[in-house]
Amino acid sequence: HINIVWLSLVDHREWYTELIPRAFTLDNYVTLFREDSAFRPIRNSVWMSLVAAVCCLAVGLPAAYLIGRNRIGGRWINVLVMLPWALPGTVVAMNLIASFNDSWIPLYNTIYILPLAYFVRFLPLLTRMATASVTQFDGTLIEAGQTLGASRGYCFRRIIVPLMLPSLVAATALVFASSLGEFVATILLYTPSNLPIAIQINQEWRGSGLGSAFAYSVLLMILVTVTFLVSRRIGSKTI
Repeated sequence: HINIVWLSLVDHREWYTELIPRAFTLDNYVTLFREDSAFRPIRNSVWMSLVAAVCCLAVGLPAAYLIGRNRIGGRWINVLVMLPWALPGTVVAMNLIASFNDSWIPLYNTIYILPLAYFVRFLPLLTRMATASVTQFDGTLIEAGQTLGASRGYCFRRIIVPLMLPSLVAATALVFASSLGEFVATILLYTPSNLPIAIQINQEWRGSGLGSAFAYSVLLMILVTVTFLVSRRIGSKTI
């Protein structure tokens, strides 16, 4: 990590002629924030990862409850949710291409295909962590609430979800961070309009833009670090 930070501060056009660079520069970072075309991959990755994380939370939480409480269909839900985790990212991408290329919902080659891919790939991650949290609480909490006249859904929202909140925050942050750097499925699904940071790093590297590639990598590390620090702080306040 230190090497990446160090290399992002070097003008690689001059360094090729020397063993050790004579000076360091912030030009690589200035370019990323000054030019809209350079900053767009960062913006794209953030909003697509955020959409995927929110969708995973919305679907994964009720799925985890059904799985953890052995409700009707819980086993089948577990199989359906966890199946993408057993598939390579390229297989997930090809399935999405086949499903949404000429279908009645033509999402392929749109800005929405990547958030969908991240959702499919990392829903098992959030669901598994949420399921582990659900199984820590027995059914007596909901039964106690029901004896006081509350519905099962109300008890779940007001009792179980607050107790699960630290785990849910950590799981959502993990999905967001994983989506930020996802490359395997992204390389098959991205378009110029939703170019993410992982693909931009690869393009800069192949195009000899080493300084920009390292600068993007540093920003990616910062985004991931900030995400986990914020989630940890939020989780600690809810305990």
